[in-house]
Amino acid sequence: MAQQPSVYTTDHATSVLQTHKWRTVANSAAYLIPYLKPGMTILDVGCGPGSITIDLARLTTDSHVTGIDVADPLAEARASAVALGVNNIEFKVGDIHALDFPDNSFDVVHVHQVLQHISDPVKAIREMRRVAKPGGIVAARESASMEWFPESAGITAWRDITGKVSRAKGGNPHPGSGIHSWARETGFERSQITCSTGSWCFSSDEERAYWGGSMAERALSSGFAKIAVDGGYAKMEELKDISNAWLDFVDDDNAWFGLLHGEINVRFAGRKLAGAMQTQRHASQAQSRLPKRMSLSPRVAQPNPRTSESGKPVRRRQDGPFGGMNLKEAGIRGVPEFQRTSRTDSKSNDREGGKTNRREGYHALKMQRALAPVSYNSRTAVKERLQQIDSFKKFQLLPSVQESIEAQALKGLEDVMPTAVQRLTIPALLGEVSKHQRKKTAKAEREDFLIAAETGSGKTLSYLLPVIDAVKRAEQQDADVEEYNKMKQEEELKQNNLTLVSPPLTNMPHPTTGRPRAVILLPTSELVSQVGTLLKSLSHTVKFRSALISSSVSGKVIRNRLFSPGGVDILVSTPHLLASIAESDPNILSRVTHLVIDEADSLLDRGFSPLTSEIIDKSNPSLQQLILCSATIPRSLDSFLRKRFPDIRRLTTPNLHAIPRRVQLGVVDVERDPYRENKNLACADTIWSIGKSAADHEGPDKNAVDLKHVLVFVNEREKTQEVAEYLVTKGINAVALSRDTPEHRASEILADFTSSEKLTVPRGENPGSLADNQPNYLPFGQVAPPSKRNLPNMKVLVTTDLGSRGIDTLAVRHVILYDVPHSTIDFIHRLGRTGRMGRRGRGIVLVGKNDRKDVVREVKEGMFKGQALI
Repeated sequence: MAQQPSVYTTDHATSVLQTHKWRTVANSAAYLIPYLKPGMTILDVGCGPGSITIDLARLTTDSHVTGIDVADPLAEARASAVALGVNNIEFKVGDIHALDFPDNSFDVVHVHQVLQHISDPVKAIREMRRVAKPGGIVAARESASMEWFPESAGITAWRDITGKVSRAKGGNPHPGSGIHSWARETGFERSQITCSTGSWCFSSDEERAYWGGSMAERALSSGFAKIAVDGGYAKMEELKDISNAWLDFVDDDNAWFGLLHGEINVRFAGRKLAGAMQTQRHASQAQSRLPKRMSLSPRVAQPNPRTSESGKPVRRRQDGPFGGMNLKEAGIRGVPEFQRTSRTDSKSNDREGGKTNRREGYHALKMQRALAPVSYNSRTAVKERLQQIDSFKKFQLLPSVQESIEAQALKGLEDVMPTAVQRLTIPALLGEVSKHQRKKTAKAEREDFLIAAETGSGKTLSYLLPVIDAVKRAEQQDADVEEYNKMKQEEELKQNNLTLVSPPLTNMPHPTTGRPRAVILLPTSELVSQVGTLLKSLSHTVKFRSALISSSVSGKVIRNRLFSPGGVDILVSTPHLLASIAESDPNILSRVTHLVIDEADSLLDRGFSPLTSEIIDKSNPSLQQLILCSATIPRSLDSFLRKRFPDIRRLTTPNLHAIPRRVQLGVVDVERDPYRENKNLACADTIWSIGKSAADHEGPDKNAVDLKHVLVFVNEREKTQEVAEYLVTKGINAVALSRDTPEHRASEILADFTSSEKLTVPRGENPGSLADNQPNYLPFGQVAPPSKRNLPNMKVLVTTDLGSRGIDTLAVRHVILYDVPHSTIDFIHRLGRTGRMGRRGRGIVLVGKNDRKDVVREVKEGMFKGQALI
C-alpha cells in the first residue's frame, strides 16, 4: 500500500488479486453496515481490485466513494466499476502513510487487511483519523488467528513461514486482536472504540477450492515464495510441500479452514451510533446461488473421495519433494482457477426490498463458477499420455471397426487422427490397461463413465466405436446367435441344393429381435436421426443391425424396425418413446449391456430425469456399461451423479466448458448508426457482409463461389419466423426452425447444414430463394415480398436452442447471436455449432440497448484467453 514496495510485505500477483475479488461488504465489512448512511463520503484505503469499494458505493445512495492503492490493481478496479455501471466512485494512487487529502474530508475511512502488511500501522491510523470528519468513522479489520481441520504439517509450516516473511519485511502478522491498542496510541479514547469479531470459514467444496487453490498457487508463484527462498526462510521443496498440503485440503470433504478477524469502529467526535454489534459471519453465508441446473459444476473432473471399509474418507498421503517418483497410478489433482467476484444486483434489491443478491463468478456472467481443472503438472502429464496416441490403429478395436473409421466415419479426410476426447475415452471404454491404470483383478459388476468434453470435439464417435466393438465381440460369444446363424446356414444350403427336405422354421426370429444389446438415448428426434445416420454408415463395413425410432416416424415403422426378424443390435431413441414401449414390453431392455445417455445435462434434467432413470433401472440387471456424455455439466447434474453414481469414472478433457480459440467472436453494436436499435437490419447487413466477402474470394473455379451456411440464434421461438421473414425480404435464403416445424421437414432443413461436402454456386446466378418452394419457411399461403437484390451464395437457418445441442453442423462457419444468450451454457452450445472438429469459425453477437454488454465483453475476453466460461 505504501509508495515504497519494500514496505508492503505482499505483492499484487494474480493469485493474490483473485482472492481479493471475492471480498464484499457482506463477507468482509459487515460490521460497518450499521454506520452507513445515504450521502456519505467514503475512503477505502488499500482497495486492491475494488470489490469492497464498489459494494460500498452501491450500498450508499447519493454517496461518493474513493478507493486508493498502488497503481497495479487500480486499472482492474476501474474496469469493474464501469462494467457494473457504478458511477459514484473513483480510484486514485495513494500512500496510506501520507494520504493526499485535506483534513476532515470523509465521513467514513475504511481499511481491510492492510495494516498487517505495513511497517508503521499507528502512523497509518493517524493519517486515517486526520482525513476523517468530526463525528466520522475510522474502521479497520485485520486477521487475528486461524484454525483448520484436519491437522496438516504443510499448512502449519505455511503459517510459520508466512509470519517470518511478514516480520522480516516489517509487517505484523495477524494483528487483529490488538488493533484497538494501535488506535489508542493515535489518541482515541477507549470509549470511542467499538470492537467486534468476524470470521471467514471455508468448508464447502467451492469454498475449499477457492481458498486452498489460491494458497497453493501463492505458495509457489507469488512474491511470498521469492522472499521466503531468497531470505532463507524456506526451500523451494518446502514450498512445494506446502502447495501440495493446500491441494490435499481442497480434496478432503471433511476439511475446513477458519480465519478470525478483529474489527474496530472508531467514532472520535459527536454522538456514537447505536446498533454496532459483535457478530460472527461466515463466507458461506455471504453468497446466494443460482439454481443448480443453470450454473456449471465446479468439480467435474474430481471423482468422489475414496472411502475405507468403515465408510470414512481415506486421508490423502502427504508427498515429499520426491513423492511423484515410481508411481503405478496417476495422482491427478485439481487446482482451482479463481475468477470469482461478488456483486449486488440492484434490480433484485428493488424487488426484494433492499436485500442484496450476490453472485460468484465474473462480474457479469452470473452462470459462472470456478471450475477445478487439473493442475499444470497433471495436465501436462495427461497431454503427454494422449500425444502418444496418434492414430486410431493404436486402439484395440476389431479390424472391421478399424476399417469403418476411414471408410465411413471420417471418409474423405486426410491425416485422420483421434481427437483428445477420443484418445481419452476409447481406451477407457474398451477396458485397455495402461501403465497409468490399475489392472482389474475381477470382472466389474458395472462400469459407469462420464464423458465431458467441449462441443465439436468428436464425442459421438468416441462412444460409438467402443459400443460397436463390444456388440460385435458379444455376438461372437452368444450361443443363441451362433445357433441361429447355424440354422440359417443349413436352411440356405438346403435351398441351394433344391432338396425336398422340409427346411427349419423360416419365421424364427433373431435372438436380438426386440432385444437390443446397446441403447443410445438422445433428447430430440433430430439428434436421433443424426446419430442413427452415422450408425447406418458404419454398419456398411462392420455389419451390425441398428434401428432409430422417434416421434418423426409412424408406429408401424417403429414396430418394423424394433421387431425386425433380422434383429437389432443397437437402438437409438428418445427417452419418452422408449419408456412407453418398455412399459408395455419390459423385456425390451432385458439384454441391454451398453446404455449411452447423450446430452446428459438435458436427459437428467427435471423434464427427462424420471424417464431416463426408469430406463436405467430396467436395464440394470444386464447392464455392463453406463455411458453419460455432455459438453456442459451443470452443478445439478454433478450433484446427481455423485449421489446416484458415486463410483462413476470421469473422462474430462482440459478444454471442457471452453469455447475453442479457433472460434472468433465479433460484436455489432445495434445502438449505433445505421441500425439505431433495428436488430433485423443489423442481422441482414451482417449476413450480406459475409456473403459479399465470400463472393469476392476467388477459388480454383473463377466461375463459381462457395456456398456459405449461417446459423442465427434467437431466444424465443416466435422470433424465428419473424426474423426469417425479414431476411427473405432482403434477398437472403432464410428458413425458420423451431418446435413448430414438422419433424420430417426439420430433418430436411438440417441436412443442408450438417453436410461436410463443400458446395459452390455459379458466380452471378441466383438459385432462387428457398422460400419459393419450401412452404415451411413462411406461414402457409403467405409469400414474402420480392427483393430487388438477392444473395445467391448464402443459406441461413434461424433457430432457437433446438439447433444448438448436438447437431453436427460441419457446414457452418458463421453463427450470429441475434439475442444475447441467457447463460454461459447457452453461449457454449450456440457458439459450439461452428469451429467443429478443428475447423475455424466465427461468431457474431448483436448487442442492443437492453442487452448486457458486460456479459459479451467477458465472454469475448474468456474466449481469447481460452478460459472456461463457468
